[in-house]
Amino acid sequence: MNDKLSVAELPINASPVAVHHRQMRVQVWLPLAISIIIILVLMILTVISAVQGNPQVETWGNVSAIIVILPVLLVLFIFLAITGAMVYGMAKLLKRVPDWMLRLQLLFERLSLAVRRASDTATKPVFAANNLSSRVQAFWKRVTR
Repeated sequence: MNDKLSVAELPINASPVAVHHRQMRVQVWLPLAISIIIILVLMILTVISAVQGNPQVETWGNVSAIIVILPVLLVLFIFLAITGAMVYGMAKLLKRVPDWMLRLQLLFERLSLAVRRASDTATKPVFAANNLSSRVQAFWKRVTR
């Protein structure tokens, strides 16, 4: 079935907006309306069958419940598997973390000592100059009294 309009079917003075509206009615709204009518008819027939006590209504109800529940169960099973894998991974990781943290703590302790030595070495000349200056000032205070 060809839903596209051919050039021969269009009026000579048809604007693009009019063509678009016609295509929307034929390609979108008509199939939507037909689908809604079919669903409404099926719903009405289901209610009528249930009221009359048709035994197939219970069977189809059970089938539809399975169809609705099954995808939810599959998705939840996937989440359960992911959660189990994460718990297993965390258990393995927690067994190794204390060793890693001790090594990291020792590394930072060594780094701290190295930084302290380097800063002491860098500030030694400044303290020596200040010490010498203080001694000279103290000496002059004694001499000038």
